[in-house]
Amino acid sequence: MQSERYRIVATTFAFRSIDGRRITVQVPIDALVTVDGSVDGNRLVDVMWRDTEFMMFTQDLRLRAEPVASQQLILPFMHHASSDSNPTA
Repeated sequence: MQSERYRIVATTFAFRSIDGRRITVQVPIDALVTVDGSVDGNRLVDVMWRDTEFMMFTQDLRLRAEPVASQQLILPFMHHASSDSNPTA
């Protein structure tokens, strides 16, 4: 399955099981989550957020997140090599 990145556009919830107890966390606006597989249907899917595995409802992802194209993931402090100036030239 192919992983897809989503940007949260409205605060939502994710779940995680620790020692048999379900922990609920609030996922804030602008958080980036990675989903393995499709968000079709109404079910829980595994997501990665902050290097931790959680579960989220597919309906929440469809309603409260938007897919992020890979080219949109360039961080503000990163730049392309073509924009580098060559100090030795």
